[in-house]
Amino acid sequence: MFKPNTAAPMKATALWVALLITSTGACNGRAPDPATTPTVAANAAPAEHSCFWDGPWVREDPARSYAYPDTGAAYWAARLRLPDGATLQLQGDYPQARYASLVLYDADGAPTDALHDALIQPDAGSRNPFIDGAERAARPRRWTVQVRAEAVPARRAANTLYAGPEQRDIALLYRVYVPDQGRGRTGGVDLPQAQLRLADGRLLAADDSCVRAEVNREAMPNTVAPRPAYLLARERPLKAGALPDAFPATQPLQWHAFYDARVVAACAYLGECGGQPERKGGVYSNPDNAYLWAMTSRRLGPVLVLQGTMPRVPATRSGRARFQAGDLRYWSLCNYEAYTQRASACVYDEQVPLDAKRRYTVVVSRAADRPRNARAECGVAWVDWGEAGDGAGHDDDGMLFLRNMLPSPGFAQAVQNTRTPGDEAAVLGDYLPGAVYTDTAGFEQRGCSKPSR
Repeated sequence: MFKPNTAAPMKATALWVALLITSTGACNGRAPDPATTPTVAANAAPAEHSCFWDGPWVREDPARSYAYPDTGAAYWAARLRLPDGATLQLQGDYPQARYASLVLYDADGAPTDALHDALIQPDAGSRNPFIDGAERAARPRRWTVQVRAEAVPARRAANTLYAGPEQRDIALLYRVYVPDQGRGRTGGVDLPQAQLRLADGRLLAADDSCVRAEVNREAMPNTVAPRPAYLLARERPLKAGALPDAFPATQPLQWHAFYDARVVAACAYLGECGGQPERKGGVYSNPDNAYLWAMTSRRLGPVLVLQGTMPRVPATRSGRARFQAGDLRYWSLCNYEAYTQRASACVYDEQVPLDAKRRYTVVVSRAADRPRNARAECGVAWVDWGEAGDGAGHDDDGMLFLRNMLPSPGFAQAVQNTRTPGDEAAVLGDYLPGAVYTDTAGFEQRGCSKPSR
């Protein structure tokens, strides 16, 4: 590993990285107009807003497009304060979608407790459509979850999230991935309704609960580092083997498992990619996902070609009648602006053409560089590199994330099974995307092959 000539530059760089990774910043400056739950006609689309939930966080809303969102998902956030002795009751319907979850976070954006769809038991008389073999359109499909300001007990209560002892300030995210076609972002159901149950046993109405819980209608604290700190780290290429013109990208491309935000920053900007880090998450990460990340640069080639084997997933988007488990619940590949954490584009499993051996080809390029055969009809998925680079003036930069969600016990090649930095290729095998830089004309020479799927 490259060592600076004196200790001082390394200490300074460590400070830059510390600033880069420990600041969650202020709120992003724009709060939405206060919203109330509207009266909706019986066949109208479910509302995407309420007095409790802020959102949806989607790419189309730049004020909420941070923390590396997946464009295959929609996110709703809630920040509130539990009165002494109170619990929060959430009640909703399972969406018609690939996945849904509720996750609690600490002040640094790291997950502390979570429940995903299959772990949430249905109310009496209802059915859970996320169990393997279940009827996905089953009715009724009601559930109820409690949030308590308590430590996680040795034996958890069903349908209960634990915020921690005396933890009255609550930060919560509700996610819905890949809603069925025509079902809207919420998966064809209303957002979960939130009510406070006070210490004396009274259950407040939803609107009264929002007032009593002091629901914060501003967006969640953003996770973007101060720009000067980021630029200081980004513009001092100290990594071993770094390419000065393409920093922080490497040639060949290197995939790294995501352990936490500090590990990412130290690896990307200092080349300190070893050790035995703990997988803590962060940046509002989903504990049901495990991630690989890689830094890229158009200076190594305007067209990046990724090829690998696609795990089997439940194909739900077209409204499959029964839920069928796969190797993973969900797979996606996204390109981000490393500084702003905004998504330029993503593709998820059902959007990626496959050949007869479940091999895929994904091209990442700007729209102007997109090869004519980088389209589904030719067996190729395309991801827009975007024009903004890292979002901080380095227009050729890119940052890829590969997601694996909820692997089955028998699928050993999942990102979740990585244990130490550097074991990614050994664990994933053919499921790790290989990467080659080329140009538009070079990729077009491969021609057009009709996919098997």
